[in-house]
Amino acid sequence: MPSPPFKSRRKTLAVLSLIVFASVAFGDRHWRARNSPLEDRPSTPSRDMDKVAPQNNSTVRVEAEVLTLRLTGFNPKQITRPSGRFLLVFDNRSGIQDLTIQLSLENNSARIISAPISRRVKGLRQLVDLPVGRYVLSVAGHPQWTCVINIASH
Repeated sequence: MPSPPFKSRRKTLAVLSLIVFASVAFGDRHWRARNSPLEDRPSTPSRDMDKVAPQNNSTVRVEAEVLTLRLTGFNPKQITRPSGRFLLVFDNRSGIQDLTIQLSLENNSARIISAPISRRVKGLRQLVDLPVGRYVLSVAGHPQWTCVINIASH
């Protein structure tokens, strides 16, 4: 079987090179977006506005606090916000698949939130309305992983 002409091979090589380049560029961009630290992501501020629909079907805007867990601990390690409702968003980037997230009032063993995080559920989104105080978000079995949440009066 005769080989294709030189120009045809060149065109095929050029098209394949373009496809490989585009795949690598897109893959790298996608990988960086998924694996960059939260504070390096320009499109994801630490406080997003999220829409939450209450019972009467009107839309209310609620602030969200995004906490990311990595093997080095929580990012951020502390937040301060005014009292009132907010969406607590927990993102597990630690690589550990079975965790239990706990939120409690500091110096109190009573849990306000205790939620398992498994292979299927990689995070948590919980609407909370905490009274003024100092709270600790922790991971069961990992006492070094904590985030302090300070709720101040308006």
